[in-house]
Amino acid sequence: MIVCNIAPMLNRRFLIAAATAAFARPAWAEGPSDADLQVRLDEVQSLLKPATPENLAAAARVLALDPAGLSPARRREYEVVLAGLKLEAGVTDYAGQLRLAFGAPIAVQAAERRAQAEILALQTRADRLLRGQGLAVGSVAERLAALAQDPRHLYPDTSAGRDRAVADMNSRLMAIRPRLAKAFSDLSIPAAEVRRMSHADEVAGRAGYREPPAGDQPGVYFVDLKNIRARPDWSLASVAHHELIPGHILQLPLQALARPHSLRLRYASAYFEGWAIYAERLAGDLGAYEGDPLAELGALQWRLFRTARIIVDIGLNARGWSPDRARAELAGLQGFPAAFISFEEDVSRMMKSPGRAAAEGLGALEFLRLREVARARSRGRFDLARFHRTVLAEGPWPFAELARMIGA
Repeated sequence: MIVCNIAPMLNRRFLIAAATAAFARPAWAEGPSDADLQVRLDEVQSLLKPATPENLAAAARVLALDPAGLSPARRREYEVVLAGLKLEAGVTDYAGQLRLAFGAPIAVQAAERRAQAEILALQTRADRLLRGQGLAVGSVAERLAALAQDPRHLYPDTSAGRDRAVADMNSRLMAIRPRLAKAFSDLSIPAAEVRRMSHADEVAGRAGYREPPAGDQPGVYFVDLKNIRARPDWSLASVAHHELIPGHILQLPLQALARPHSLRLRYASAYFEGWAIYAERLAGDLGAYEGDPLAELGALQWRLFRTARIIVDIGLNARGWSPDRARAELAGLQGFPAAFISFEEDVSRMMKSPGRAAAEGLGALEFLRLREVARARSRGRFDLARFHRTVLAEGPWPFAELARMIGA
């Protein structure tokens, strides 16, 4: 889910505390041309409604200025938006849509290979864990679907059952907090918790939603548990880490502090979900699932879901797949809908927004790839917190810009 600048929603006291404690970075310097850039970016944003070829060309002309007077951060923002306008103007097919959504050059075939390699690794690990649960017959997807029907792992369809599910998710958040220093050093991690939706929201079928931290109030994720019998207990730990810590609720306050223009967010659209999906994996790297093979299976199934969407997005929009085949491929890779939507809804979304789902899954894999690039460059002195400082502290960037930052 793409969420734009939420600075107005955050309490000033929280922002000041986060600004001083987050990564101990200085306040952004202002350049003499920064205000002019802001005016031009606002004008460009208005021009891109709609983003016709003529409007994109006009937007590039409006944005033409001498960047010498810009502060370093705003100069990078200017260059990113200018490059994004050029990239968007050149979109003629799915390959262009994927590059634009991903925010970096990538070939469709390369994206498929990256996803297939990830799926193989995930299935290999899941197979080992499923065998440990006495499930050795059938594909990984079939065995995950069977495990999801085991009544031992299902919450009662009652108010008490939903309370228990929420309590279990909050226990996961509490357990990971002592482990976060390794990944984020002295970053001030906001308080965060899962809560139940109101009964009216549940009855109406409202999707899960977040409220950012504000002052003394924690960041909150209101979880969709209407169909609780389809949510085995081992599937919910990753949801807490994706939506809250170290996922969206950790990242979004830093984004607010960076004050990115919405046009920068337009060309960094895969960053948001990419970070939260990466955060699911990071939680495992930090030991969140140690000694808990069922929770690890849940994390693996969520990652299979994210990666399957790369394959299916490409299949639907570049390979001529029918919706029926797309739904079958999703089922064949993940077993049952890990997300809080059906396979039919997911396929429909991918058809309406070609490249987006694939770019989000690829974004998570790109965070991992960039982490390994940083590790290789460190000559044995890799600092995980420093890597996260680089990719988080100044807010979202397209992956091409993140790669440049890591390389620098």
